[in-house]
Amino acid sequence: MANFHVYYVGTEDEVAHHAAPLHSHIDVRIACPEEVTRLAKPNDLAIFYSEHFHRFRKAWLQLHERGCHTIYAIDGILEWRNAWENRHDEPACPWTMRPVLSDKVACIGSSQARILDGWGNRGKTEVVGIPRFDAVGDSEQLPRRDANRPFRFLVTTAKWPAFTDQQRRVITQSLCDLRDFFAENTRIAGRAVEVVWRVAGGLDKVLGVENHLSDITGREINELLEQVDAVITTPSTVMLEAMLHDLPVTLLDYTNSPEYVHAAWTIRAREHMQPVIHQLIEPPQRRLQLQKSLLHDSLQLNESAAARLAQLSQEMIRIGYDCQSAGRPVEFPAQILPPQQESRRESNVCQAATSLKCLEGKDSHEYAAVAAEALRWFDRLHEHIDELECELSKAAEGFEQIASHPVLAPLLKVRKAALGMGGRIVDVLAAGRKMKKAMPPEMKSDVQIKT
Repeated sequence: MANFHVYYVGTEDEVAHHAAPLHSHIDVRIACPEEVTRLAKPNDLAIFYSEHFHRFRKAWLQLHERGCHTIYAIDGILEWRNAWENRHDEPACPWTMRPVLSDKVACIGSSQARILDGWGNRGKTEVVGIPRFDAVGDSEQLPRRDANRPFRFLVTTAKWPAFTDQQRRVITQSLCDLRDFFAENTRIAGRAVEVVWRVAGGLDKVLGVENHLSDITGREINELLEQVDAVITTPSTVMLEAMLHDLPVTLLDYTNSPEYVHAAWTIRAREHMQPVIHQLIEPPQRRLQLQKSLLHDSLQLNESAAARLAQLSQEMIRIGYDCQSAGRPVEFPAQILPPQQESRRESNVCQAATSLKCLEGKDSHEYAAVAAEALRWFDRLHEHIDELECELSKAAEGFEQIASHPVLAPLLKVRKAALGMGGRIVDVLAAGRKMKKAMPPEMKSDVQIKT
């Protein structure tokens, strides 16, 4: 087969971090839309990171007419407002992916493929993943966070937090409420807390907070996620990256929009903040297990995404070459990539049950049920302990206030002395009863001990 080229379409700033993971698998050349239409020849392949802007859509049309093959490699989540509730004067294409222009669309996960199939792309979708996430690694192998330092929350937004003025007002209000909540609660569940802000669209100036957003290629956010313990975010691909780092993730969305990517925790109103944020500090295992399930449905993790995208590119070039050599129109199968390998990760309950198989006469499923019931009661016990600790903390605060009160404090001291005296009297009476019990029967009738 002749030597054909693969191009990643965009400027260096736009696509270098997307193309970098592919270099160890295939030769990829970065070319802006104007350049790729000049360089590409029939049966070359172009990978687009966006079909939203007209410069990419125009380049795709020219490549398509030339007999080049194309892939739309989606690099993030689908977001309802971006798809359906843009401005009326949206400068770019407001109906992107309905349908996709390219011959194939590399989806980040199974759930995204299902959604795009419903948008008229059946036969184009291939489950690939996000190549730049390959380096994040297995979240189950990450070290535990330091429990001695303050608990750090990362509050972040998407690169485009809002698409209309109304959305911006609502999102700003949600972030202001969150800022005020943390200002009023510097200690939560017995832990000192800190907040790291990473917000786009100038919202840091509106909020009056220090912003940690200076890079959008993924390097900065990866470093931040290594330094925090939980994430609160508007709908964004950061949701998935934080889950990869084994962090509990909360979706902040006062707009109450439908979700294409779900989270195990959600804040849709100010009154949700206290119970959700308290739970993030010591997240229940059942919620973390749900988060892992949601992550695996949203993001292909079982194989290297870069390897799958490289394989898809090479297969499309091969199929195109074979069709052209035989004088047939180029037609790609509905599914080129093999199904992703099944994940072998099991829940903690299943792992515990499996380890008990060595006990004769018992079925592992029976142990799984017993283990699940034990964990349920264990969770209830922890919830009761948390409630008691909260009540004890409030009582201690109340006593401290009374102890410093100019009128109540002396009364408290008198009451304490009286209780001490009462305790000593009780001890004396108890000793007297003990002595009477030890006396001979003939002496007991002469001894009277009153309480």
